[in-house]
Amino acid sequence: MKLARITFLLFAVSFLALVRGYCEKPVHLSAADRGTVPSTFFNLNILGISEGTGWPSMPFAAWRDFHFSWPRVEPARDQWDFSGSDHDVHEAQRHGVDIVAVLVGVPNWATSSDEPGNPRQPGKPSSLSDWSNYVRTVALRYKGQIHYYELWNEPIGAAIFQRDPSLLMTLNRVAYETLKSVDPTIVVLSSAFASGDPNPDRAFRQLGTFVDAGLLKNCDVISYHFYVIPVAGSTAPRSPEELLPYITAVKAKMKKAGVQKPLWDTETGWAVLNHDQNPQPPASYWGDSVDPELGAAYLARTYILGWAAGLDRIFWYAWRHGYMGMTEFNGDPKAPAIAYATVQRWLVGAQLNSCDRNKDGNWLCQLKLADGTSGVISWTEANSAQLDVDPAWQAHSYWTIDGRKHDLGDQTSMQISRSPILLLSSR
Repeated sequence: MKLARITFLLFAVSFLALVRGYCEKPVHLSAADRGTVPSTFFNLNILGISEGTGWPSMPFAAWRDFHFSWPRVEPARDQWDFSGSDHDVHEAQRHGVDIVAVLVGVPNWATSSDEPGNPRQPGKPSSLSDWSNYVRTVALRYKGQIHYYELWNEPIGAAIFQRDPSLLMTLNRVAYETLKSVDPTIVVLSSAFASGDPNPDRAFRQLGTFVDAGLLKNCDVISYHFYVIPVAGSTAPRSPEELLPYITAVKAKMKKAGVQKPLWDTETGWAVLNHDQNPQPPASYWGDSVDPELGAAYLARTYILGWAAGLDRIFWYAWRHGYMGMTEFNGDPKAPAIAYATVQRWLVGAQLNSCDRNKDGNWLCQLKLADGTSGVISWTEANSAQLDVDPAWQAHSYWTIDGRKHDLGDQTSMQISRSPILLLSSR
């Protein structure tokens, strides 16, 4: 036990040193071979429709939806309630977006008496045929309407799966085979583990256990939740740049397992204050909430760096008015929602060639926009820094993430901040 604890502490120290080192040294991310950024890169988790915030004000490709959980749609054996999921499918079709339906949970009627279930702590199904029947019934009902399914949500929070990772693998295999039997074109996402842990190394030790058990099999896409919450003993929010070593670590596990599949970040975000009121406080592990303007900067940087680092889709969490929301309590979009639409206009159809960080934490990303215009995106991890405008850029104007365009004039240098700007070339 003592040796195991020493090993754990050494791993923790080394992983945190890796994160700190990654964010204190020059970084080069090459994305030139990734092609242009597709519109499908921008997606959302939506919770706000049921909270009165209405449909999102900006375009997006897909909606990750929890209204398909087993306890919700089959609260009693053979008694089905699709009112919520039917509503969501109708809304998605009306607005021309896809749904990623999360298949999760075990209703109490389907568990053994000593394994009560709920979506966060699911019980063990007393019969795999009950689980298969649930998956098949949902897939048949929405055949041709839903093309994406995710198997479970952060199952590491379930003690039963921690005790027996093979149980999760069995459920995933059955779900995968059932979905493909209904429609071979369905895209199945793996169970989504998460880096949101005050002990960052623990999340990856646990991920390794499930990868060894077969997590990366029986799926078409690897799903992961890249969060950077404060480390134990701190309340200070961490920056998007600290996501990079986590992305590298997950991709390394995929490579070691011989897996070449798309990597989707199906949840990421920060606790963000509202200007009017927050109806509920965030859980303590989120630490200090950021103001909406910094939240907007973090969102923009996450999407820019996420593409450069190899993510294929990002689902922001979330469209809602709560403490991680993109709207005020009254439903008005706030700064992160505006930044979402702005950085989407910058990136979709663009070729992001590279992102480089100097030792002072100043970033330059080179890209060619969809209209053929050359551009440079820049920001600093510090409060502010001086940027020398390279004459070779032939920059004549720049955009800020609030969607406004500014004339650069004859400036040869300018102040940059934590909010990215896009300098446009005259070429």
